[in-house]
Amino acid sequence: MVKWITICSAVLFLPLFSGCGAKTAATEKTTASTSDGHAHAEHAHKGIHGGKMIALDGEKAHIEFVHHAAEGEADLYITGPDGKTALPLEKAPNLKLMTDDGPKVLKCEPSGGSEGKASQFTASGDALKKDPLKGFIAVEVDGASFSPALPEEHHHSH
Repeated sequence: MVKWITICSAVLFLPLFSGCGAKTAATEKTTASTSDGHAHAEHAHKGIHGGKMIALDGEKAHIEFVHHAAEGEADLYITGPDGKTALPLEKAPNLKLMTDDGPKVLKCEPSGGSEGKASQFTASGDALKKDPLKGFIAVEVDGASFSPALPEEHHHSH
């Protein structure tokens, strides 16, 4: 019985001591499903454009989310596993925001890109003037759909 309790304790508390860099079975997934049915980012590190990084599918891809509340804009940079290399998408993501007036969907527009693909997108609208934002990003990467939550921390325009 004591051996069983020791094993269970080790399994439960190991993720607390493993940190961001280590990957265990408990930390392999970087998103967790919640009662609202959407995935929420467990880790949100700073990206090369100063935004919050959101890992998708065990860090196979990333979204860097840069919120400019004063301008009512948001930039999304889609990158590969390293969080730096551009990962062009065929379909633009959408921002699905929870506002005081109810749900609001903002389509992101491609910024640059070629051959019908882009890795940088911009959304704009009055709903983006709120800080912090509540909602999620609807995005498709390599045929798989993801709905990561927007980072819930305050963002500041530069």
